[in-house]
Amino acid sequence: MAKPVDCGTADQDIATLKSEKASVEKMFLDGVTAVVPAGAVLSLLTLQEKDKLEVAVGEYNHKLKRKIEEIQKTCGIE
Repeated sequence: MAKPVDCGTADQDIATLKSEKASVEKMFLDGVTAVVPAGAVLSLLTLQEKDKLEVAVGEYNHKLKRKIEEIQKTCGIE
């Protein structure tokens, strides 16, 4: 289960997610089609048990983007 948005850690959470997103995008460009989500990111995203083992790069990237947007909207961050 994802942790609820905490505006006190929003900047740090967004930085973690953006860093992971950049890493995933690079892996995709390098031809990787599935990844094991980073441990620091698992607590921020809602992932099913099977996703904790491996998730398609495109789907994972989309989840990262959605979580960043959720945190920004909840905490009023541009």
